Amino acid sequence: EDLVNAVENAKPGDVLTLPAVTYELTEPLTIPSGVTLLGAQAGKPASEWVNDETAEKTVIKAADGSDRVLKIEQNAGETVTDVVLDGILVDGDNENVKGIFVKKYDGAAMTGIAIRNCAVIDCGNDGIDVNNTDGAVIENNYVAGISDNGIALNSYKNSEGNTAYIRNNVVKNIPGTI
Repeated sequence: EDLVNAVENAKPGDVLTLPAVTYELTEPLTIPSGVTLLGAQAGKPASEWVNDETAEKTVIKAADGSDRVLKIEQNAGETVTDVVLDGILVDGDNENVKGIFVKKYDGAAMTGIAIRNCAVIDCGNDGIDVNNTDGAVIENNYVAGISDNGIALNSYKNSEGNTAYIRNNVVKNIPGTI
């Protein structure tokens, strides 16, 4: 509940540093525009800590019966930019969920989205699903135990002046992948 309240009350420019605890959600958590969530492993590539039993971890677990764990969404009349997730373990808890879901439904392009150093595990759908962004950074993540796409990109573009790259991600145990 503390995590949900902190995120719901966060303002653009806020940086929420999360301790090494497990948060069990009761519903998907929507990250607002301009907010940064830093987990216990922020700044460290997820492949270096996800399987280390001694590493401190900020774990966010899916709610029973939900379809998403973390959401960054833009609806009509909204502008969502500059959202950062870093050093968090997103656990789908073997539910049929998307781990990190980013989507613009309406309005101007979403820019400044960064998903770094996160581990996304045990999701019955996509690990990281990014839709309709203009410039997104997806780097140093570890995605495993996913039943559909490890990292899915739809209508992902990079207009001049927007930073966009996908690099150094580890994707394992996804059906149909090598």
